[in-house]
Amino acid sequence: MFSAEARRIFQYFNGQKLIYADPIEINRRVWHACGGDPKDLVEKAKVPDQIVAYEALEKFVGAIREAFRMPAINPDTGQGALFDEVLQAWEDFVGFFLHVGQRPAGSPTSLAGSQVQARSSIPASPAPPPMKPTAPLSDCGCT
Repeated sequence: MFSAEARRIFQYFNGQKLIYADPIEINRRVWHACGGDPKDLVEKAKVPDQIVAYEALEKFVGAIREAFRMPAINPDTGQGALFDEVLQAWEDFVGFFLHVGQRPAGSPTSLAGSQVQARSSIPASPAPPPMKPTAPLSDCGCT
């Protein structure tokens, strides 16, 4: 039998248990969930416009959560994958490809430099800026 590394099986924690997966299948699901190259969303997450960056990061994390089949936290049971665990799975995935001598097509190596503030090499949860209306609510035409 081949070892997991020789077979190039990727392992990650999905918030509940250790998962063994085909990295090519995950990469294809990532591209599909991102609507194209995941690098595009990562680059958008680094732009100075905080609203654009936040929306891109949310879409990216949602796509990774979907592609890796990482359930969101269930408020009744507390089970599921935390935001940081989703980003860690992505970092591990990219690192896996770097270790075997290739990267998944179009994949960034890190979200470092985006609004996500890194703890070591692990991206942390962003703190979205407080939203301030540009006009009083009564002036917005929404009554």
